[in-house]
Amino acid sequence: MNKSSACLFFFLLAALGGAQDLTKPITYRTVAEPLHVALEELSKQAGIKLICSDQLQEDPIILSLRAAPLQGTMDHIAAAIGAEWEKRSQTEFLLQRTDALAANLSKQAANAREASIKQAIDRLTRENSANLISDAELQKTAISLAGALTIIENDPRTKRGYVDGRTAQTIALRAPAHHALISLLSFLPTRRLAEIEPGDKIVFSTKANALQKQLPDDAQAIAEEFVRKQNIFAADFKKARPAPLQGVDYYSAGSVLPVPQGTPRLVLIFQRSPFSRTPTVKVVVVTPDGSVVGSAEDRLSTNSPAMITASEKATAELAANQPDISLSEDSKEVQAARTAAFKNGPNVSLSPHVRELLFNPDKHEPLSFVVSDSFLALADDSQTNLVASPTEWTVNMDDPYQEEGPYKLATFLRELAPLGMTVMTEGGWTIAKPADQVEEWKRRTNRPFLGDCLREADSRGCILIDTAAKLALSERADLQSGVMEFASDWFGQKYRPYNDGTKNLLRFYADLSAPQLEQLKSGGKLSLSQLTPDQQAQIHTMVYRPNLDLEAPNIDGENSALIHEPTEFLPTGLSSDVTVSMTTQDQDVLFTGMRSDDYDFSFPTDINGIGFAIAMYRAQTSQQDAGLPNPSGFHGLGRTTWIAPGHSHELFFNFALTSDHGATGSLSEVVCSDQRWTLDTLPQDLKEKLKTAIAAAQTQMEETHQADPQKPTPPR
Repeated sequence: MNKSSACLFFFLLAALGGAQDLTKPITYRTVAEPLHVALEELSKQAGIKLICSDQLQEDPIILSLRAAPLQGTMDHIAAAIGAEWEKRSQTEFLLQRTDALAANLSKQAANAREASIKQAIDRLTRENSANLISDAELQKTAISLAGALTIIENDPRTKRGYVDGRTAQTIALRAPAHHALISLLSFLPTRRLAEIEPGDKIVFSTKANALQKQLPDDAQAIAEEFVRKQNIFAADFKKARPAPLQGVDYYSAGSVLPVPQGTPRLVLIFQRSPFSRTPTVKVVVVTPDGSVVGSAEDRLSTNSPAMITASEKATAELAANQPDISLSEDSKEVQAARTAAFKNGPNVSLSPHVRELLFNPDKHEPLSFVVSDSFLALADDSQTNLVASPTEWTVNMDDPYQEEGPYKLATFLRELAPLGMTVMTEGGWTIAKPADQVEEWKRRTNRPFLGDCLREADSRGCILIDTAAKLALSERADLQSGVMEFASDWFGQKYRPYNDGTKNLLRFYADLSAPQLEQLKSGGKLSLSQLTPDQQAQIHTMVYRPNLDLEAPNIDGENSALIHEPTEFLPTGLSSDVTVSMTTQDQDVLFTGMRSDDYDFSFPTDINGIGFAIAMYRAQTSQQDAGLPNPSGFHGLGRTTWIAPGHSHELFFNFALTSDHGATGSLSEVVCSDQRWTLDTLPQDLKEKLKTAIAAAQTQMEETHQADPQKPTPPR
């Protein structure tokens, strides 16, 4: 062997000696934990360095590996997370999601959504065609609806304020407004709809304004046919039910109003809810004078009601023969606390251990309880290796807390698809991943900042504006996360930093520059022209996100609540005379509220003040039209309070609107759960009791601090 051959031989031996055997078996089992933690543990067994990009560090992952080959483990982790491995050396591999891969994953998800939307439209169109209602059938439907509403009206629960309108809603699916809705679906641009973000919407109209998309001319024929059928339907309903309805107006208002002279405008709204995987479509019928005379809504689900019923029945039968999910001791304690909160309200007593688990999501991953137990049970039942990347919304599975008896594996599997998960079992592997991996990454809540909010709410009784703003600014997407409601749904609204609307309000506040804040604090106002494009966009989002309950024209002396489309309020966008102002009080405020000149309502922090302001404007316009006194000027928001140490801020958004901004109407009602009041609005006896309770809690916390100086003293 010559010298050069010998050198080459020894070089090959060295290379082979350094090469890693990717068939090495890996055994590892864990509840949900950050990806970087799991990779560190796998690296110890594999004898190589497995790392991930900063972007993916905190993504939670669940693993159950039983002598699984290293290469297969790496491949399936990449598939579940939506990433790819880069070989940096023989002993180091980096898991990352490149821009090109992210774009491809988003395209695949949009393709799947578009296919689902098309399938849903085809299903609804077929069902509509198969059930075309003749004038005679229309009469039967009106009679059925009148009968259903009478039953609801006489139900004792209705008199107590609980209206079960499911029967009436089912019958209303055969009403003219619903048929008009389905007839309009053929005009929808499915690709455009598939690409919009969760929480966003597109509004179409037969007479579009600057914020809407124009429907084709053919849609006008649908409006004319609606008028003909609606007047027949309303007349038949009037004959079947001549007496005024009591307490059930919401379910009748969109179905039984006659149409006055003139062809109405059809407003079609497509929306991707941030809370549901199934998009919705809604039609609102508006007369030339601005009155709402009909509305209908449907989900673009690929399953018909009959299919859903059959599926639920099959799942129930399957669940009876499926194994129970064995819960960990921590999961049992969290489950018991949540069950107690459901039964007894938010003021449940929590053990120190449960408090530690719930209020430290940076140390105890919220997805590591029932969600992890369920996925690990799936791995055990199927005898497969498991890699699961759960969505944020899986944390809110209700069945473990509401079912009587043990939680079944089949029940868990049934819930995964609506919660944005896809599951595939093949070749000895079970892979569970988000349906849209890029979108899910955007949803991930920052655990440390969320923990700051939860602990502050627990110790102080409220979340300070700067604490909530840090969390809002850390969020990657303009939509809600399921983990955000992780404690607030169980133990009260004070643990919820914000909802979608107030996230933008917080971002707006946090995005104000020092000179802007100083101008507001000194009593000045910021005009629209003084705001940055991003700040203007945040206000625009707050204005056009909400739905508002308004009153439709009277039906036999009864006012009827309808949801009116916000694009009808400011049809050309924000007016140039919008201003923002702020006042500050040198006191802590426990809860928040909103106030206008003539109204004083109190709400949790997540009520959108701007949407309320627009409704108030419409109420005042309606009063003026009726010859009633109208307050001079309109002060927009009333009040939204954010708490800061030692004082509270109130942001005011002021609009100088004119009467041509949509139809007139009046505010019907605002319904919200867990209603809260400022101390000054409470009756004297309750005020004294509350002050006593607060003082006792403060004393207890101070005594706890004296016993354990490591714990911070809660602020007064």
